[in-house]
Amino acid sequence: MSTSPANTSIPLRASASELPWETLRVNGERIFLRPVEVADADTHFECFTDEITRYMAPATPSLVNDCLVFIESSRASMAAGAEFVFAICAHGSDEFLGCTGLHSRISNTILELGIWIRGSAHGQHYGREAVHTLYHWAKERFEVEYFTYPVDRANTPSRKVAESLGGVVIEERKSPTQNGGELDSLVYRID
Repeated sequence: MSTSPANTSIPLRASASELPWETLRVNGERIFLRPVEVADADTHFECFTDEITRYMAPATPSLVNDCLVFIESSRASMAAGAEFVFAICAHGSDEFLGCTGLHSRISNTILELGIWIRGSAHGQHYGREAVHTLYHWAKERFEVEYFTYPVDRANTPSRKVAESLGGVVIEERKSPTQNGGELDSLVYRID
């Protein structure tokens, strides 16, 4: 998942901007998704570490303000209907587990899914549950031709998330990171 919304986002549909996105809550079995909030900035900063960004394009934030800028930009994009960026939270405790997003980078019928999970929650399949929850929610609400899910080739757990939804690799590419590295990306198509 990108921590900086694309400047070239295409509206998901006109009705996306009409959804009550500020109060939206999408429930999974163990988690729920809600729009990222300014109040998430400190926890986002603590969790979005070098370990997490290793397989991602965004840089590890150096200041809490970096996370605030991301959150405010994400909320503006949600208000415009260009994307949804959700905090992933645990039912019961409301613990912040990470973020997931639905982005219209290519067209308003080809949507990109993204995810990151805090290190302390790895291995518990929260990422899989969050992406499945978002995928099914989006399929019910938007006219989607298919979804894409870009992932670094070496990120086996994230690849398994795409494959668990029947994803197939449609593109391989090298992608620069904001940390100065390069991702060996696979782009999955999920119908």
